[in-house]
Amino acid sequence: MRVRTLAAGLLLVAAAPSTGRPERLAVPIEAVRLIDDGQGSYRVLLKLEPIQGIENMAISQAYIAIDSDRRSRLTSPIVLQVHPITRDWTPGTVSWTAGWTRPGGDFHDEIYARTAVDPSQLGSEVRMDVESVFREMRYGTRFYGLILTVAPYRGIGLRSAETQALPGLSAPRLVVEYATLPRERLPAWVR
Repeated sequence: MRVRTLAAGLLLVAAAPSTGRPERLAVPIEAVRLIDDGQGSYRVLLKLEPIQGIENMAISQAYIAIDSDRRSRLTSPIVLQVHPITRDWTPGTVSWTAGWTRPGGDFHDEIYARTAVDPSQLGSEVRMDVESVFREMRYGTRFYGLILTVAPYRGIGLRSAETQALPGLSAPRLVVEYATLPRERLPAWVR
């Protein structure tokens, strides 16, 4: 994760005008695609609608909400990661190998958000904090959606039991809370 950028983002949030409650944006998800490697590992792709004016937003919170099933047979924690996708893709034709330069999807390895899901604390919803990923978008990094997978030390993708514990993977919700920054309050390198 880029500490330098995250620190700059924190400064921008602190400098945001106090206008009361932040605005909330339900980011439209154009498409959701589950891809698998043919050997039991899955990744979830989210194609997002463009977010107009993101460069003028002081993001205070961004998360993906996924419905979960507390009755699942999940026996160990899942460590989920969300990365920005770095290559344009077409929902109807993409697969584990088709549409990418590397199997499983082209994504930025160093920009990610990580959330641990403990089966003993599984409720009706899992919220993944993705604020750090959205801050990178705010600074002009071009992304083509998000990819949800497991932490690299856990394998290359979600296993079948993990996808059953998270039935909401097919219809996640993405929410961004922000304050709009007046152009004159933005640093010169952002304007």
